Amino acid sequence: MSLKPILSLLILALLALPALAEHPSDDWRTLETDLYRIHFTPEYELWARQLAVEADTIQRHVGNQIGHQLGEKVDIVIRDPLNVANGFALPLVGRSRTVFYTTAPLSDSVLSYLDDWRTLLLVHEQAHLNHLSRPSRSSLTQLWQALYIGFLEVPRWAAEGYATVIEHQHNGKGRPANHLVNAILRQWAREGALPNYQQLSGDDDAYLGMSMAYLMGSSYLLWLQSEYGTDSLPAVWTRMAAKQGRDFEQAFKGVFGQTPQRLYRRFVAETTYQALAAEARMSDPQASLWLEHRWGLSRPALSADGSKLALLLKDKNSDRQRLVIYPTADNPKARQQWQQRQQARLKKDPEDIADIEPRVFNPEPLHQLPTRSWRMTAPRWLDPDTLIFSQAQQDDGGNWHFDLFTWQPGGNGVRRLTRNQNLVRVAPHEDGKRALALQRQYGHNRIVEIDLASGTLTPVVEAQGNDLLDFPAYRPDSQQISFLRHRHGHWQLILDSEGDQQQLGLNQVNQGNFISYPQWLDARSLLLTLGQADGIANYRLDLQHNRLERLTSHKLLATAATADDQRLYFVATDSQGQSLYRQPLSHQVGSAITLAAPTQVADTTPLPHLNREALPYGTGPHYLALAFGANLSPWQQGLEVGLKGGDPVNRLRWQLMAHWDPSGHQQGLLTSLRWQGWPIQVHGDLYYLQQDLQGLDGSNAPELDERRSGAHLGLAWQRRWSDWLSLQLSTGATLSQIDDRALSRNGIDQRSAYADVTANGHWQRGRWNAHYHLGGRASSGETDQQQWHRYDSTVSAALGFGDWRLSGGYQRLNLLGNPSDYDRLRLGGSDTSLTPSWLPWGQHTNAALPLSALVGQELQQWQAGVSYQAVRTFYQRYQMDKGSSLPVYGIEFQLQGLGPELDDALPELDGLNLRLGAGWAGDNGVDDPLGWSGWINLFYQL
Repeated sequence: MSLKPILSLLILALLALPALAEHPSDDWRTLETDLYRIHFTPEYELWARQLAVEADTIQRHVGNQIGHQLGEKVDIVIRDPLNVANGFALPLVGRSRTVFYTTAPLSDSVLSYLDDWRTLLLVHEQAHLNHLSRPSRSSLTQLWQALYIGFLEVPRWAAEGYATVIEHQHNGKGRPANHLVNAILRQWAREGALPNYQQLSGDDDAYLGMSMAYLMGSSYLLWLQSEYGTDSLPAVWTRMAAKQGRDFEQAFKGVFGQTPQRLYRRFVAETTYQALAAEARMSDPQASLWLEHRWGLSRPALSADGSKLALLLKDKNSDRQRLVIYPTADNPKARQQWQQRQQARLKKDPEDIADIEPRVFNPEPLHQLPTRSWRMTAPRWLDPDTLIFSQAQQDDGGNWHFDLFTWQPGGNGVRRLTRNQNLVRVAPHEDGKRALALQRQYGHNRIVEIDLASGTLTPVVEAQGNDLLDFPAYRPDSQQISFLRHRHGHWQLILDSEGDQQQLGLNQVNQGNFISYPQWLDARSLLLTLGQADGIANYRLDLQHNRLERLTSHKLLATAATADDQRLYFVATDSQGQSLYRQPLSHQVGSAITLAAPTQVADTTPLPHLNREALPYGTGPHYLALAFGANLSPWQQGLEVGLKGGDPVNRLRWQLMAHWDPSGHQQGLLTSLRWQGWPIQVHGDLYYLQQDLQGLDGSNAPELDERRSGAHLGLAWQRRWSDWLSLQLSTGATLSQIDDRALSRNGIDQRSAYADVTANGHWQRGRWNAHYHLGGRASSGETDQQQWHRYDSTVSAALGFGDWRLSGGYQRLNLLGNPSDYDRLRLGGSDTSLTPSWLPWGQHTNAALPLSALVGQELQQWQAGVSYQAVRTFYQRYQMDKGSSLPVYGIEFQLQGLGPELDDALPELDGLNLRLGAGWAGDNGVDDPLGWSGWINLFYQL
């Protein structure tokens, strides 16, 4: 089996980050149109009905643009697990589906130039489905696509870039038309830093490297269309689905006459030339580098007296952040130390040449607060000693919410103000007792005022229709508030006085394409960032004279400004990341623009919604596909084939797996079903298992030759209380029969029951993290009229820094009573689809050991390891019945699932486990040593 489709799915999914939001046991409903089944929980019903109004029309339009219409209904699952804008599509031939996250993008996003979030999301994800789920015209490939997951395999830049092209061509907006996106590409071009072809699909080591598939990929494809015609790209996709097999490069070259790599180099050359020609017409910046960071920064916040500046610093290649407070004074000490080092070096070698002096000596941080969970948002000063900010936290169900916190360095530390309120863009009042914030819940957004003493929220402005709101703020010395509003495809700056709203005339400058980061300087003027065809810059808006003045040069991609009385601080973005610049506030670029007078804002009309009955979800629509697995090691050579199926919200999952081992050591059948439509999970299984260890090297049970069959019923419940404690309880019972061919005994009855408890937790401070796991199982049964009891206990802990982790643990399995030989503990063998944890047969797997490498009634295991991401090196020591220790060393790559979002939406691969490893094992009393081994395991366990 090729792993390429699985790995491609991982790349195509836009996000597979933290835990899921809506649970399968929630009250799911389904709204059907001619072309869609839309699945939602009650809080998203209005969002779903508004989506449904134009959904069929949009799908047909997208299909016409791409040149392929789908032949089946599409399932849309509506969620909001992360409280950020996202979604993903699964473009599988004959079984396409997509997941929408309802939280809309904000004004500073590359997604901000849109008509409305529902439409952009639907067009982009539907483009993936029409583009990539095109069936082959080859009969053999069609059969394979019907039985297994299949889709058009194109480079990531072509998949994401083309969907981004379609999102733009749908209504002229989207990322390719966003002034921010164009400014990013021009900035990279001026630096000679546009990605090469190999980097185009994604480069983790480059700033915005994973976004270039969308930004640069779409720009390249639009250039190809302009040079070769609008029919050229659909022709490539048509050629890829031909009876004659062609990969992307062959199909591309047949249309364009050249390889995609060669034409891309030409496109880069033209883009760079245009960017440099435009740069020659730009004024030189008057700003100087103040803080060099070279990755992500937030909007800076100056203290009231201008002596301190706070902002978020994002670490490279991760979501980890630090909230840092800097002094705004220069850092002469750092410069002096640098000069001393240069002088010392020249003293040792007078003929050497000193380094050129750095552009800036970064200020030394006064205080730092590392992230404690996931993302934080830009801080604001609440008073001279206290910052207020938002940070994402998980609730009891694993859903992520942005809540407000205060931080007082050296004082009361961090204090949480709200719980599960989804608040961002906090803006405190001068009195320090209240603050405005943007609340985004269930696809709706509004501005609220927070009483900082009690945490009480009071709605101030409700979004109407498709409106998006952003950056609320109190106008100094006034009863007015200001905010950005997106309406009818444009961003607008609004002044609101107790519901009486005025719209400022910024649309005459850029048609509302990119307007962001408004911040009051005083009661008569504010700073903001505007995009135009020439670039992105920071401006001062003088409300007294209704005049707009540009403050920064287009040679810098300047955003997110703040200022004191004399100095302007702003974020500048380039291919290395983001840094902070400073310049005189009085500097002005070009002539001021006089704006039209503010206009009164009228209410918008309510959005239409589909008035059709939504039906209970029940077991939902079902998908099924073949599943393949393998188990290869020196002691086991097995292949697996089966069927897997389920619904797109993960209520019902089932699988039928057959495992065949040509040596006959371990093989059989397992049928499993998992129901999550209730708060308590229900598991049901039927199994047939053959074990014949005769002729197996290294086994302590060469006489074992048995057949087992039986049924299992299990229940499970889990709850998360905090980062530090998640609890899972499970119980179940198994009825089995055993045929012992070695002793010619058939029909041996076995009955057993078990109860499990597992506790997990983690802690995080910046890049440091810690984890623990505690587990216990009590089981009891009767085999061949002999009663037994078994008690298992596990404890493990890990300490991590970044992607590295140091771990250790201990496990003890103890079999008591009067167990039969069929109940004894057996160490060794690989995990397969036939080895679920509930199976009462005593096997404790380890792929570096043969089946039944050790046999007994008490097994102890000590382990330690060092891991980096999914690769782990380990040392394990086993002891059976107080005998000699068996050491095992090894290294293993492990993939368990595709991430919670994909596992929910993709029943065809739910429960996937992949393990690749090699190890060495010592003396087990049969072989001294067992020696080196390697293993490949691909299997599925629900």
